[in-house]
Amino acid sequence: WYQRRVRGSTLSNSSKPFIIISNEVQFKKSVGKLIKKSFPAGNKMSWQHFCNVLNLYFPSATRQKSILSFFHLKYLHETFFSQQPSVTVSDFNTFWETFSACLHTLRYTRRLPLATFFQEGIIFGFISKQDATNILMSLTEDKKYFLIRFSETNPGGFSIVYRSGLDVRHYKLKPGDVLPRLIMEQPHFEYLLQKNNKDFYSCSFTIVHKDDCFKEYLKKSEPSRESNEPSVYSELPI
Repeated sequence: WYQRRVRGSTLSNSSKPFIIISNEVQFKKSVGKLIKKSFPAGNKMSWQHFCNVLNLYFPSATRQKSILSFFHLKYLHETFFSQQPSVTVSDFNTFWETFSACLHTLRYTRRLPLATFFQEGIIFGFISKQDATNILMSLTEDKKYFLIRFSETNPGGFSIVYRSGLDVRHYKLKPGDVLPRLIMEQPHFEYLLQKNNKDFYSCSFTIVHKDDCFKEYLKKSEPSRESNEPSVYSELPI
């Protein structure tokens, strides 16, 4: 901030716009309002400018450090903006209905560090169902691979895309599903595709065993069940 002295007091130039959120129900409207202030007078900005604006707010809105990668932005461009070269306020309003729910999930989900999962690439995040299928089918070894993506039909929810033999299947998490517990108890999920978020331009990933990602989080977030209590996830389709 640039500071100057006036009659013995220190004054500062005006800061950029900010909003104080005192309750999570204000999140969608408040952050959306801040982003819309970035639109110029004509209520339209280039796609490149819009990407920069999104990544300006994304880390603080989700309480983690990573930004949206080129791969994530490409998915958003194709899915919500029909690859148009510019974005209008009207376009943004439609997009924000879905996208804000994803940010809200990362920021406010209790007892699970979903923002950390996204930052570390454990949650692959913004990827289409078809691209996820193609990646899993491209793997040559016959193992029980899976990745976690945001659902396209349940804003803010997750889907697990998993390899079952020569097929790829999709499981949409239901209310009450606890992500680490679901994955640890389900034998059809074994090797996670963990996105490399340091690689901004491509969709590179590391294959890791689920124990390395979720075992410790499960201990912290879930009370242990009695040994004779059945798994609620035993009926997952294969």
